[in-house]
This record gives sequence, structure tokens and C-alpha cells, in this order.
Amino acid sequence: ASTNSDTAANTSHSCGYAAHCFMWTLLLVLVCDRGCKMTARSSRCCALLWLVCIVAAYLVSHARQGSAVECPMSPHIHALDTSNDGQGECVCPPGYQCMFSNSYENITCGAGVVQVPGKVATFLDRVPAACTTCTCRTLPDTIQLWKDDDIIKLQPDERLSGRFIVSKIIFASPPRNGNSWMRQLIELAAGVATESVFSEKFHTSQTGELVEAERIAVSDAYGHPCGRISECNHVRLSKVTEQHIVKTHSPFHCGHGPYPRDCNVSDAGIGAFLLLSIRDPLSNFDAWHRYQAERTSRKGPRHTLLSDYLDSWSQHHSYWRNSPVHKDTPRMYYRFEDMVSARRHILRAFLKRSLLWNQHNLTEIDIERAMAHPRLLPNTASNSHATFEFYAKAHKLFSQQQIEEALGHVECRKWLDEFGYTNLYQHWLHLKRLENGDDPKSLQVADKQQELDKLRQTVRNEWLLVAKRLYGS
Repeated sequence: ASTNSDTAANTSHSCGYAAHCFMWTLLLVLVCDRGCKMTARSSRCCALLWLVCIVAAYLVSHARQGSAVECPMSPHIHALDTSNDGQGECVCPPGYQCMFSNSYENITCGAGVVQVPGKVATFLDRVPAACTTCTCRTLPDTIQLWKDDDIIKLQPDERLSGRFIVSKIIFASPPRNGNSWMRQLIELAAGVATESVFSEKFHTSQTGELVEAERIAVSDAYGHPCGRISECNHVRLSKVTEQHIVKTHSPFHCGHGPYPRDCNVSDAGIGAFLLLSIRDPLSNFDAWHRYQAERTSRKGPRHTLLSDYLDSWSQHHSYWRNSPVHKDTPRMYYRFEDMVSARRHILRAFLKRSLLWNQHNLTEIDIERAMAHPRLLPNTASNSHATFEFYAKAHKLFSQQQIEEALGHVECRKWLDEFGYTNLYQHWLHLKRLENGDDPKSLQVADKQQELDKLRQTVRNEWLLVAKRLYGS
């Protein structure tokens, strides 16, 4: 039934376009013939008239063709008209789901579903038009959300309706970006467990028992029924019909081991929404090194040079911004450094923009539950690394050469400019030069503290403007 439907959809699309071109061509032929008769078949007039008609036919057909979406050349993938302007979406046929091939495995795309026009209860899995490694495969006959759950056998009409196609929210960041902190806030507020592309071990809050996340087949990820926060009274696994929130460090940490430079791909799929966290690269580099030192036996890329780290950090963010597969996906960025002062705004903005707010009927009470949880309260502002106050004085952690290297890194500099880190680093450089006594301005300024306060306020003003742009008022 699925194959027949797919063939019929492609045939209908092709036939409709062919009929459209035939009618325009026939009309133009009649116009040209009539025009030639009216000009007594003058050879010069006829030739000119036919040339105009040919050009008109070409422009009309290509204007029509250009308005339709061009889908990947893969079996079963076809275009579905979803509006009156000829635009559409690339989709899999009923009973199929989108699969994304990366360097290691084939995983579900999770790029969202498209409602079939005129059919309220029929949804098709969306395929990004730019995805050259996407394909459509048949949905399984059975599903099991968790190992202890009953195995559900899908009826034919359930498979064809698209009701059990999983959509993903991909939460991507380099390691040591406060990813776990944010995941637990989301779990307590939304009431659903987040997942990860790799298995994690953590202690339960009730008994302190060490547990390990296990595979969740429907999302190609690992999770636990009580979530990373391990709060079974408030958190459950996402249903198949709900969005699954999947964490990844890809492509920074692609394959979770030493990796080739061309490993620029997602191991979580494509996603219907992206949550992307960013942290200033020098502090991120420092935190990553300390983390690696604590776990010397742990597999993973070991960046010994700042230049190597800046390359990977920049490539990670550029992948999620510029990759053809992801560039049109709705997204939200947040800065790690705002997780003390603006975490309530960050959490609320994410829940609303990702549509989890409406999907789970959330209220401010749910936000407050996450804010008040004792394990997720931030350190005091003076003792936390996730505050502007800390970073305004963090220049002592780095050498002048390291700060200048980050500012001089071409790809990295684009991100520093966008998220307010450039002025911060320049502030650090100024402090370094004042301390070293090699800043010419220091000889002309009687009150160094007054100059520093003025510079710091300038940096803070830009910092607040970026935060307002990211999260709203």
C-alpha cells in the first residue's frame, strides 16, 4: 500500500506538471499561428513572432518548475504541495520514515511531520530538501518505548497515518557548556526526560544508586524513565507522539573518540528544532582540559593546542549554523554565562519557541518548580563561572598570547562578535597590559580604576543587548 501510494504521488505530480506545460505550449502555438495568418505569413514577422512565443513558453515552464521544491534523488522521497503558491515539502510516503546516514550509522531524521492537505489525521515524515544522505524506510510493525513496556503492534491504518513518527529537538553543544544543568531544568519544567546519543551513568536522587541510560529504539537515543534529574514523581519518558529532546556533542565530539577532521556530521539526526548553547572558547577550553585531566582514561579528542581547540569549537558551531541539512531548522541559542542571571528567561523562551509549552500545557508553576529545585540552584554570583561578573575578571586564567590568538582566529572571531565575547576579550587584553605596564594609555590616565570601570560598563551594556536579542525582555 505504501509503495503504491508513493508511486501514485510521484505520478500525479509529474502528470500535473506535464499537463500544465502542454496547455501553455498549445495556447502559444495557436497564438503564433493566428498571428502569422494576420500578417499574411510574412517570413520576417512570423520568425519574430515564433521566437517571442518560444521564449515565453520557456519562461512560463521554468517559472512553474522553479516554484516547486526540488527533493533528494532517493527512492520514495517526493514533493508534497502544501500551499497554493506551488511551494511544498519533501516527504516520505505513508508508512515510511526519514532516515539520515552519517559516518557511523543510519538514524531517524526526526525533522518533523507534514500534514497532508485535506486530511486532518494523516501526517508524512518531512525530509529536508538539501539532505543528500536521507532516504525513506518502512516504519516498524511494532513499537516499545521502554524495555519494561508492552510491545505495541501497529495496525495498518496507524502506520499509514504517521502518528507514530518521532520528531526530535536536538540539544547540541561542545562539552562543558552546562548541558546537563540545562537538561535537568527542562525535565523538571516540561515533565519529560531528555535523552542522549550515548549511554550515561548517573546516581538516582532517591536511593543514590548508580544507573545507566538505556537505548530507546524509537528515537535512536539513550535515556531513563525518570530523566537525567532522576525525579520519577515529575518526569517521564516522552511518548512516541511527542517531541524527544536529544543531547549531542556532535560534531565536536563526533564518534566519541579520536576523530578525523572531516567528521562534520550530526549523530542525533536532523531535528525539528535546535537548542544550541555557546560558551566563550577560552573558558570552554580551560573547562575541557580540567575535565580531561580528571578522567585521563576517558575516550575522546584530546586537544593539547589552543589552535586545535579553536578549530573544533568553530567548526562545531558553523556546522549547526551553515550545514544545508540544518540551516533552515528553527533554533534558539543561549550563552552559558547567562545561566545564573537569565536562566528563567532562557528556559521559558526555549519551552515556548520549541512548542513544548503548548504541547505539555505548561504554566509559570512548572518554570518555578525547576527554578526552586535544590540540586539546580546556581552558586552565588561571586563563586559561579556562569556569570558576567566572573568573566569580567577572568583574564587572570589566560595568557595575553591566548587571548590574542582567540581574537585573531578568523572563524572563531565571527562567533565572538555575534555573542558579545569580542569586547570581553579586548577588556581582558587591556587589563593584562595595564598589569604588565606595557599599555601606552596607562601613562596618560591618572585614575586607572575609573578607566577600567568605564570600559567594563561598555562591555556590560553590549552583553545585556545580546542577552535581550537572544531571550527577549
